[in-house]
Amino acid sequence: MRILIAALSGLLMASQAALAEQPKLFKDWAYKTPMASFSQELGFYDCAADFGAKAVCIDDVEFLGHPFGAVLSPTEGSLAEVMLVADFDYDLYVKLMGALAGGFTLISMRGANDQLDLLEALQVSRNSQQFQSRLNDYETLGLSQGQLTYTFIEQSGDVVRRFSTASAAAFAAPETARLAELVVYEDEYESTLLVKFALPTLSRESARESMQRMPVEDF
Repeated sequence: MRILIAALSGLLMASQAALAEQPKLFKDWAYKTPMASFSQELGFYDCAADFGAKAVCIDDVEFLGHPFGAVLSPTEGSLAEVMLVADFDYDLYVKLMGALAGGFTLISMRGANDQLDLLEALQVSRNSQQFQSRLNDYETLGLSQGQLTYTFIEQSGDVVRRFSTASAAAFAAPETARLAELVVYEDEYESTLLVKFALPTLSRESARESMQRMPVEDF
């Protein structure tokens, strides 16, 4: 586990693969695709009751040679976020980390109660050993508590390092830069891997446009 996090922290200096020209969330599922496109005829089904919000799901989506369930979440009737779900498997976990490392940079980790901003930690650490030790300790604690989220941004380490916080790096991301969250979750009933893909800049712009369309009332 610590070998993995050591490799990922080094991505703060790694180069990024070229971004796709279209704002794709996952494979061919593009941001703002009308949800009507994901029909029962294609294998999708309504799963809002399972998640407490509007969503459609599809089973057996292959990624990295492994079947996932996929959850597609809309905003105003159009696709806004994709989440992949699978039972925890260590080999799959390693594959997911490696796949995200290929084009994303790890910017933060979040446990059950708090968050470690890697860019802030990088700024205040005296050396790479102290930085790595802090990451290792946080990861170990989060995994022992059964809840840890790794947050990646689809930007190179050179670009990400220009920012002092993870939120600043995410806020400044180009429209086509995805935010990916790898979630490791375990309780007494199940152990789960989740991978969430979103486009934070486009989502923020869509929210602002929605607010501008709202009627204004005197009060």
